[in-house]
Amino acid sequence: MATSGTTSFNPDNSLILEEAFELAGLEMRTGNDFESALRSLDLLKLEWGNEGLNLWTVEEVELSITAGDAEYDLAVDTIDILHAAIRTGTGTTQVDYRLGRVGFPRWSAISNKNVTGRPTSFMTERSITPVVKLWPVPDTSYTFVYWRLRRMQDAGGVSDTLDMPTRFIPAIITGLAIKMATKRQKFETAKF
Repeated sequence: MATSGTTSFNPDNSLILEEAFELAGLEMRTGNDFESALRSLDLLKLEWGNEGLNLWTVEEVELSITAGDAEYDLAVDTIDILHAAIRTGTGTTQVDYRLGRVGFPRWSAISNKNVTGRPTSFMTERSITPVVKLWPVPDTSYTFVYWRLRRMQDAGGVSDTLDMPTRFIPAIITGLAIKMATKRQKFETAKF
């Protein structure tokens, strides 16, 4: 028996939503059902991002840092910094010095945050615009190299595909089915 010879199955959002509704034993009846499901899909992806389940969105970033500047804004879609280093030199003279991550309590306990030198520690503020703080304050220009966990892209429209490997699609369909069944149950109960 012949096989297809292809491995390109990557369903678009309309197929993912339809499959989730069928799995939940529901029918997509209105445009509002579609919009509600897309919103739930984006919320589910945010949940996964906060749990660190989206390791396919880990990216290496290089940031030029200057002497005297210890605080830098990160891209707004940055969830967290997983690992960081200070890079000196280039080519065959390049050396990466690993930075230790510190939490807010330890950061706030640093008595003199104005000491200068090659940074050895960093703290990430996970605010609306994420910020990284370096200590000691850089004494010269360096390259700050970090591996960030970024948000998954929004679901988008009907014909868009998800920003994830296809092996995760069954899990997101199941999660979406649970969300949609829960919503429908609450809606049906509230009507009577």
